[in-house]
Amino acid sequence: MENKLTKSETLLEAFSPMQMLKSHRHIKTIQDVVKTPSESLSGLCNLIDEDSVCALIELHLWKLNESMNLNNKLTEHQIIEISIEIVSNYYYLKMEDIFLIFRKAKLGHFGQLYSSLSMIDIFGWFDKYNVERTEYYIEMNTKDIHRDSSTRLSQKDSDAMHLAKLMDFKNNLK
Repeated sequence: MENKLTKSETLLEAFSPMQMLKSHRHIKTIQDVVKTPSESLSGLCNLIDEDSVCALIELHLWKLNESMNLNNKLTEHQIIEISIEIVSNYYYLKMEDIFLIFRKAKLGHFGQLYSSLSMIDIFGWFDKYNVERTEYYIEMNTKDIHRDSSTRLSQKDSDAMHLAKLMDFKNNLK
């Protein structure tokens, strides 16, 4: 008899901390996250359930807690509370975003931690990441607007050239 994983088990396995560390090691920028096809947290909650998504984030928080060399680590209650707040307030992020936030935090991107990790630290990282993410999307939209504007201008130039050629042709017929 074949052992088939449920959709929930498959997603939980795919987004486990160690699996993501192996399969998402290429993710180093917001652009990398955007290019990775994946569901948002709210999308995952629809595919599986919210408690499973919270549990998945809790696993990432436990791994973060273990990997940081700190005297005062997060408590179990704080980890549960943080995971609920992340799903509630950052529902538009993907697991890849969370992976990148924690990766950047470990590398000191959001500043140095001094012997303790708190909820305020973590939500500060999310706020800073959101600013970076928003700036990235603004930059991408601005480039799209300029590219669209350039396309329209080059189309107008092309139309003007065709009109000028028609006018020349018409004048030559006289």
